[in-house]
Amino acid sequence: MYRPLETRHRFRLGRPARTRSVTGTRVGFDPGNYVVLRRGVRMRSRSTGVLTSAVLAFAVGYVLWPPGYVYWTRVADVLGEPLTLALVALLAAVGGAVATLRLAVPLADLVAGSVLAYAVGMALLESVITADSPVHFLLYGGLVLWYWLGATVAAVGRSSRDDRAVSSGRPE
Repeated sequence: MYRPLETRHRFRLGRPARTRSVTGTRVGFDPGNYVVLRRGVRMRSRSTGVLTSAVLAFAVGYVLWPPGYVYWTRVADVLGEPLTLALVALLAAVGGAVATLRLAVPLADLVAGSVLAYAVGMALLESVITADSPVHFLLYGGLVLWYWLGATVAAVGRSSRDDRAVSSGRPE
């Protein structure tokens, strides 16, 4: 399912970046002075990355806010509703960060997968539960946005760490 990258590559500012590795050809542009493609695992294809992130996003949404059994109501009785919603949002962001850092899912695949998970989840929810209001669309949409925020922060943090390691000459 995963293949490790075999090489590390550096690119100069603004030049087309073309690399060959076990996973194939990757073309892009360098936004900084140097970029290092880290050794690690990469998805074999875009569809694998999208499906992996869809399953993970669906699982995070289900665990954080299971339909029909919302255990957060007991937490809200103790902490209050605003603090409980903030805690759930923070956990969704942590889920997105974990997906980005540990699974090496590209951010575009993670966004596409979470949109797919949201669409499938809402279709399943509509077929199972007859709700009086569409508030579940907003709640799960908010979870997806926090999931994206956590993934974006993790991706930016990872790239800035890589840039600092390259500019200082330190190995990763």
